[in-house]
Amino acid sequence: MTKRILYIHGLGSSAKGSTATILKEQLNGKIDVIAPSFNNEVGSFDNLLCNIRKAQTIIQDQSIDLLVGSSMGGFTALHVGGIPTLIINPCMKPSEHFQGHLLQTSQNELDKYKMLEREKPSSFQQHHTYALFAKDDELFSYRTLFDNLYNKDHSRMIDGSHVNSKSRVVEEIIPSIEKLLTW
Repeated sequence: MTKRILYIHGLGSSAKGSTATILKEQLNGKIDVIAPSFNNEVGSFDNLLCNIRKAQTIIQDQSIDLLVGSSMGGFTALHVGGIPTLIINPCMKPSEHFQGHLLQTSQNELDKYKMLEREKPSSFQQHHTYALFAKDDELFSYRTLFDNLYNKDHSRMIDGSHVNSKSRVVEEIIPSIEKLLTW
């Protein structure tokens, strides 16, 4: 049976974003890539919760083997639970960025994010979550936080900036996906 991944894009992207498109093209026939659009209006905490529930439903209904999330999609992926997960340049503390350059939102919404950010990962998540962090990420890097909360042997640095390039997807992300799907 063909393995299946669910890809959750970052803020401002969609099902037609470059990473989703490259994954579909490069993995065509080898791994099924499910990459729907998620709500980008995440200044509202309820919309984030809807994204998490949407991912959980897709995972259950479509027998997903691996969850992959990038940037804000990485934050969403970290809160889905119950499935091996690969995150790329995850925004692990969006509350630190919402009043700055990402979004403007109310203090009430920020407080809800801060509460979710403080949740500790389950033992399953600690042992089945992997992360790739760009060496030259101009937006943020949460590698130290990841290493403190998850298995630090499951994180590594990769070349490039925050946004995924085609070469990064082909040379770093796809091999990581393939390796995780063979375990």
